[in-house]
Amino acid sequence: MIGIQISIPAPKTPFEYGDTLIFKTALGVDKEIRIETTRNQNLGNGTAHVEASLDYPERFQTGDWILFFHDSEIYEIRDSFNNPLRYSFGMLITGEVNLPLILKEIGVDLLVMAGDKPFGFGDTIKFSTTKVGVVTATVQPEEFTFDTVTLLHSQDWFPPKFQIWIDGSVQVPKSVIPPRPEISILLEDSSGVKLETLSMSFSRDGSPFQEIKDLQIPTDSSLTSVPIRYKPILFPGYYIFRVHAEDYNGYRLGNGPFYDFVYTVEKNPDLQPPEIIVLVDKELLVDQTVLTTQPQFEIHVKDDYEVVDETVELLLGRQNESLQIIPKSEYQVFPTEKIRTIVHFSPDLGNDIYQIQVRASDTSKNVSEMSALTFELEEIVRIDSFVNVPNPVIADTIFTYNLAQAADQVTIKIYTVLGRLIRTLEDVSAQRGYNEAFWDIRDELGNPLANGTYFYKITARTESGVTDGSTVNSIGKLAILR
Repeated sequence: MIGIQISIPAPKTPFEYGDTLIFKTALGVDKEIRIETTRNQNLGNGTAHVEASLDYPERFQTGDWILFFHDSEIYEIRDSFNNPLRYSFGMLITGEVNLPLILKEIGVDLLVMAGDKPFGFGDTIKFSTTKVGVVTATVQPEEFTFDTVTLLHSQDWFPPKFQIWIDGSVQVPKSVIPPRPEISILLEDSSGVKLETLSMSFSRDGSPFQEIKDLQIPTDSSLTSVPIRYKPILFPGYYIFRVHAEDYNGYRLGNGPFYDFVYTVEKNPDLQPPEIIVLVDKELLVDQTVLTTQPQFEIHVKDDYEVVDETVELLLGRQNESLQIIPKSEYQVFPTEKIRTIVHFSPDLGNDIYQIQVRASDTSKNVSEMSALTFELEEIVRIDSFVNVPNPVIADTIFTYNLAQAADQVTIKIYTVLGRLIRTLEDVSAQRGYNEAFWDIRDELGNPLANGTYFYKITARTESGVTDGSTVNSIGKLAILR
């Protein structure tokens, strides 16, 4: 209707009647609708006063009601089914802040008072109406003592209501369900479900019933609405699940003291996690491997049923340091088929000892977390993209160059075209990546050089690791033209 898709994750505290989420949309520069702001609390802090109408007591209705604000002044009234109240001739009933409203339709008088913060669109105020009685009693003075008396009355003559879902869908009795289902149950009763009477058991292929002890019941759920979750692992067979429960009036669930629901399982459950294989440069990565070039990882994740690509995680870190999760933007996931996924990961690393780990899950929520594998990178130092700027040189110049790995020492020597050394720049920048070195086009004695052509040699030397004592050189040419 408005061109957006809304997904609301399950909250820590369950939603209840009257909760609202207000959002504002806007048209982006790409002409797409986007969410600009959201809120789940009122803007205004005014109050509402509700009383049973003295003029229309026969119209009084019990229930839950919502005042829904159109703006800072106008509101409408909705019932527990979110239907707006209307006059008998069909017109929407609305009220105005700071003005009394006689709600003849439900037999109450209503006054909403503004606070120091005005109401806004989507603000709500919830109120409930119920009937109470007055009890008159006569006592004998000589027998009267002060004590606590509780009077209870209930019009609830019904057992708790029962609903069940399998993986979020309603399944007909005796239907086939998966071997690892998520069973969701909702018990509702206006008098409250007596939790100490709640239990669940199951029978497979006519065997004796076994009590289920791992039911998930939120501790903050109300007694009038009790959600239950159960995630069993089932093997092929004919299953009867039995629920016992009663309300505080003693009415029991179902026709007897329980409610049965029956399903069939035809497949064996998937209990095996995905298999993870890590290749580097097309070879199986073995612990303690030494690499001399930047690693090109190819990770294969295989499962007998289905890999969940979104669960694939890569972790990398130096030895003796905590492994860090690699952002998904730094590697590519290729789902080649439902049971196999390939991941390509090409990090840019400095010479050191590292550990890599991979995690993944399948659709049965089996988690695979391989042991961390250690590898050492000892890449040979290489000089790339070397140049001096400006060239020709007028007053001074800057040598720029890239090192594939950090060197222990970098030296730049300048020669004449006849090969005579005229200047040495010692211990210039030797870090991994981009480097710069300044030269004032003077010789060792500080004399400016004459116009002409000169050669320079950049030498990078390493003195540790598998490349002990290695040296690499790169030669360039420059011209001095004042």
